[in-house]
Amino acid sequence: MGARSKPGPVREYRFSANLDTAHLAAFREALVDLAGGFTEITTDRGPRYIVGLRGRGARQRIIKLLARWAPYTQEGNIRIESQAAAPDGAEIFFLLPLLRNPAGGPRRPLFTNDQLARLRVELASRFHFQPIMVRVYGEWRNEMGELVPDHSLLIRIPRRSRRTIPNLRQFIRRQILGDPGCDQDYIYLSSRWRGEFIAPA
Repeated sequence: MGARSKPGPVREYRFSANLDTAHLAAFREALVDLAGGFTEITTDRGPRYIVGLRGRGARQRIIKLLARWAPYTQEGNIRIESQAAAPDGAEIFFLLPLLRNPAGGPRRPLFTNDQLARLRVELASRFHFQPIMVRVYGEWRNEMGELVPDHSLLIRIPRRSRRTIPNLRQFIRRQILGDPGCDQDYIYLSSRWRGEFIAPA
């Protein structure tokens, strides 16, 4: 994620919403207006969203927004998932951007193929990770002012002990943000549906 002050921790809200194409762009804008950004995951049941909010009344704000957009979905309803009932309720993940921050001209990969391969090997040996491709909206727009997604890897990490989160924070700071070629100011880390932003050491 690019150059701006590190945000504070957030509480995550997750839901699926099958909006028709005509309303999808406006729905994404509404989510950015509410939360500053969000993660969109493609599943076989349609898009799934992860939105991080902070402050009092956060749940009421997201419920109100989803109720306003529910008529434009195939189901006519959008329900916030229950962490207790969700299969990923206790999961750990972090978002690894795949592209460098815009600097004029086409965006370049954040890591070379060799660097990414080495990261994969280290993650596999230390954390037994599971990556999926996602789109993260909120940080970048094109010249027409339209939202442009950051393509990222959502990397799921099994919770093996109480040291999993501290070890993962250290790995992110040293192996990712500590790389001289990494231009990201922080990496998003989620545990039990609570998000934090990891900055360099």
